[in-house]
Amino acid sequence: MCECGCVMNDDVYTLPGPGKTMYVIRLSGECENCDAPPGVTIEQYKPGDYFHEYYSDPDNSALPLPLENWSDGLGAAIVTGMRKHEFVKVTQSYLVGIDSREFGDDGKIDDIGAETILEEMYEESQTKPHLIKPPKPKASRK
Repeated sequence: MCECGCVMNDDVYTLPGPGKTMYVIRLSGECENCDAPPGVTIEQYKPGDYFHEYYSDPDNSALPLPLENWSDGLGAAIVTGMRKHEFVKVTQSYLVGIDSREFGDDGKIDDIGAETILEEMYEESQTKPHLIKPPKPKASRK
């Protein structure tokens, strides 16, 4: 665990491993405090390991990884970034209406101005990895 505690906000899932081992799948968001990027980690624990016992306890928050029926078996899709239109929608307001004279010389944005704008956009443009949730079945009409 990092010192700032950002992993406390992670989504954590378990998946049975070979034998009596278990996989722990952790979906982490970015953290400016410890400079961690968003990502997915997979850890394997054996019976007797602290985290094997911890995540085996139903009182702890890790849930079994929800697998859904795919055409060729079971699976779970984890999204790790935005699509282009999502990125544009989230970050567009940081550029629309900017007076470039405030961020540089002679109407051109300089390095410091670009860094300021991009730092403001950074947090908004990060996507915490998450599971794709299957659409709910439509109610049948009778």
